[in-house]
Amino acid sequence: MKVWDVTENGFDLVFEQSYYYLWAGWEPQLDDAALSPDCSMIACSFKGHYIAFFRFDNATGEITENLTQSLNTTTSFINLTELEFSSTSQYLYSLGDEQVIQQWDVSSFNVATINASNQSITSIGNELKDLKLGTDGKIYVMDEGSGEIDRLENPDSPGSEIEYTNGVFSGLNNVLSTYFPNTANFACGFDPAFNVEPESVCLGEPVTLDFIYNIEPDSVWWQIGGGDIQTDFTPQYDLTLTFDEAGSYTYFNTAWLEGVAYENAGDLAVVAAPDIELGPDQTICAGETLTLNPGEAENYNWSTSENDPTIAVNSSGTYSLIASNGECSSEDEMTLTVIPALDATLEEDVYLCDDTPYIIDAGQLGFWSTGVEAESIEVTSTGTYTFNIQNECFTESDDVYVEFVEIPVPQLPEELFACLGDTLELNPQVVGGTYDWSTGESTPEIFVSESGLYQVSINYQGCIIEDETILEIIDFIPASSLIAPNVFTPNGDTKNKEFKVFSLEYPWLDPCSLNNIDVDMQIFNRWGNLILEKECSWDGTDGGGNDLTDGTYFYIIELESRCGPRSDSKEISGIVTVQR
Repeated sequence: MKVWDVTENGFDLVFEQSYYYLWAGWEPQLDDAALSPDCSMIACSFKGHYIAFFRFDNATGEITENLTQSLNTTTSFINLTELEFSSTSQYLYSLGDEQVIQQWDVSSFNVATINASNQSITSIGNELKDLKLGTDGKIYVMDEGSGEIDRLENPDSPGSEIEYTNGVFSGLNNVLSTYFPNTANFACGFDPAFNVEPESVCLGEPVTLDFIYNIEPDSVWWQIGGGDIQTDFTPQYDLTLTFDEAGSYTYFNTAWLEGVAYENAGDLAVVAAPDIELGPDQTICAGETLTLNPGEAENYNWSTSENDPTIAVNSSGTYSLIASNGECSSEDEMTLTVIPALDATLEEDVYLCDDTPYIIDAGQLGFWSTGVEAESIEVTSTGTYTFNIQNECFTESDDVYVEFVEIPVPQLPEELFACLGDTLELNPQVVGGTYDWSTGESTPEIFVSESGLYQVSINYQGCIIEDETILEIIDFIPASSLIAPNVFTPNGDTKNKEFKVFSLEYPWLDPCSLNNIDVDMQIFNRWGNLILEKECSWDGTDGGGNDLTDGTYFYIIELESRCGPRSDSKEISGIVTVQR
C-alpha cells in the first residue's frame, strides 16, 4: 500500500506499507480512504486489519504527519472494508467482514488513546457493505442482505449512546449496489452550520451581512434589531444595511434547505468613529508651545508617531491624526505656522583708512536709521548706523559705528646727519598708534647712534602707516680730545713711523684723513730753527727729505675740527724724540 501527497510540483510518496501472508496467498492493499469533514485528517484502511492516519493541511493540500498501523481491528483479520467520519470529525467508524461497525475517538491523534476508545456498535448478519455520512449529519449503512438502508442516528455521540435504525429506506433489493456512490457530501473549510460576516461595522457606513454557506440553501430569512426594535426582511442571502445609531444589534437568520431549517444568531456591533477636531490652522511665536487636544478616542495615531491623546507642538508643519474606536476611524489635520525669532546683528565697528564709500550689509530686509528700507546701505561719512527688523512677534535692532579715519602724517625726515658720538631721537609723532620699528622696538620713539635705514610701521585705529629715515653718522673728532706722542721711530718699518696727533677716544680714526679737521704742525730743532710747518704729520726728515739725527725736537700744533654747526679748536706743544 502506498499513500501519495499531491503538491503543486506533482506527487510525493508519504507512506508505504507491505505485508505478505503466505497461508492466505495475498498482499495487503489499500481498500478505502476517508477525509474528515473538518479536512484535518485522512484515514486509510488496507486489507489485513489496519487503519493508518494522516494529518492533512487543507490550506496547502499537504500531508504533515502520520500514524501508521494505528488501529488494529482485531475482529476482522482479512477484510477491513469501509471507513467514515462523523460530522464533527471526532469519531471514525469502520465496517469489516465480520459485519461489525466499530467506533473510534480519533480527536487525540494518539495511537494508545485511539485504540482504547474502540466500541462496537452492532453486529447484524453478513451483508453490510458500505458507510456514508449524509448531509443531515447522520451515517447511512448499506444492508445488501435485506435490500434496505439503515442509519446511525447520532454518530457524533459516544458508542454507548448510538441509536441504530434499520430499514430507513426499504424495498431496494433490485437497485442496491455493493457501495454507495463515491460523492462528496461536505466542503472543507465550513462548519455544517451556516456563517454570517462581518461582526462589526462603523456607524454611517453601509454593511452587508454575508451569508456564507457550503451548500446553497433554498432560502434565507433575516431578523435584525437594536434595543426593542425588531425588523423582518424578505428572504435573501446577503443583507445590506446602514445604521443611524451606535450600539449592539442582535441578528437572527433562518436558512432553509430541503425543508430543514438551519438557524443562526449573533451580535453586530455598530461602532461610532471618534468625533475629533484639531481646529483651524494656527500661528504662534517661536518659543511658544501649542497643545493639540482632538477629543476622546480609543486609539491615536499622530503624524509625529506619537500615540497619546494630546501632543505638544512648537515647529511649523502640518499635523495630522487618525483616531479610532476599534476599526472605525476619523481623520483631521491642521497646519501650524511658527513665527521665527529675529536676529538683527550687524558687524563690529568699522574703521576705514581711506575715503572709499563703505557698504553695510545686514543680509536681510529692514529699516535703517538713514530712512531707507533695504538689506544694505552705502555710507561715506563717520557715524553710527542703526538697523531695525520686526515681525508679528518680535522687534530687533543693532547698530554699527563706521569711522573714516583721519590718518596723521608721520614726522620722520627723509634723512638725518649726526656727528660721531651723538645719539638722536626718532619719533614719527603719531599719537595713539601701535609701533613696530625695524630695530624690533615698539615704543613711539627710539634713540639711534649708528648710520643706517630706520623704518617704522604704525597701526593707527586699524590703519597701517609706514615711514622711514636714513641716518648718516659723520666721523668727527673733537680737537680737544687730540693728543701727540712724545717719541716716534722712523726706521723704515711700518710701526710708529710718523709723528701725528691721535685720539684715545677714537683710535681707529686718522685725523689726517678727515677733511673736517685742520692740523697746522710746526717742528723746531733744539736751537729753535723751524724745520717743518703747515703739515699734519712729520716723518723725521728736513724739508729736503733728508733724515735728521736722532734727538729731541720741539713742536707747536694748532687744531680745529668741524661737524655741521659744531666746531672745536686747540693748540698743543711739547717735545718729541726721534729715535731710529
